[in-house]
Amino acid sequence: LDAIFDEKICDTWQGHSSRLVRSTDLFTFEVAPAFSDSITNLSPGDDVALYPSNVDDTVNIVLNMLIVQDYSLLDALRSRLKNDVDLAKPLSLEQLTTLYDMTPNEQAKVVLNMIVQNASTDQVNPSIERLVLILPPCSVPVEWVWENGPPMDPRFYSIADISPTGRIVSIIQAVYTFKTGQAGTTSRWIRSLNTGDIARAMFSKTDFHLPESDDSPLLLIATGSGIAPFRSFWTSKAKIPCTCSLAAEIKVSCLSQVKLLSEKIRGAFILLWLIVVMQKRVCMWKS
Repeated sequence: LDAIFDEKICDTWQGHSSRLVRSTDLFTFEVAPAFSDSITNLSPGDDVALYPSNVDDTVNIVLNMLIVQDYSLLDALRSRLKNDVDLAKPLSLEQLTTLYDMTPNEQAKVVLNMIVQNASTDQVNPSIERLVLILPPCSVPVEWVWENGPPMDPRFYSIADISPTGRIVSIIQAVYTFKTGQAGTTSRWIRSLNTGDIARAMFSKTDFHLPESDDSPLLLIATGSGIAPFRSFWTSKAKIPCTCSLAAEIKVSCLSQVKLLSEKIRGAFILLWLIVVMQKRVCMWKS
């Protein structure tokens, strides 16, 4: 653990995630003063929706490979690609078929026909960022992207920690990868953020809250990033005794979850059983 979490080895989120292969990380955001009222009535267990963006490298690669008629609109196109279209999401067969009809490149039609004909339920279709690298240059009309590209939908998270007075909100996010090994849009975007970068968010109330009575002990069971709402419980001022059970079947990413669960706890008792399944061997860890 000391070696993996040594700041000299993993001095960035990217390095941390790369070393752990599939990392579950804690991210903390400060709400702008003008929007502080949006979190005043939030409680541990409530939700936040984040609106991710495509990273700049992906946007530039895709933009350079598209058929663009009016280059005077390049900046507007780049902004729209970055924020409005999910370039990493696999495309449906219907979207690929529509591109087959719209592309003017005959070689691209051959490749697209092969992709569609060989598609199966076990196979992940290419995303836009992958497709522009498979097809010949200038095979994808920008109009097809606007009309058929997957929209950039918000990602919903349980709040892992909240401090209305400090205008602080935290979430837990696990690196998501498709079967192709490609990381998801949000996993890349959130780990590319630097201090001071702006993220768009929307908050919502839920019914998943601590009981009103401080005499009601809780048994909390979660896997992976599902520990987020529980973390908001034990980092609150609640005095309710808590017992938390976390199960993991991933190789080393559970180590970062151990770090999250072993933090200082105020007014709550945590009993953690971590089950790690690795190469048919089962280990029990308790603290």
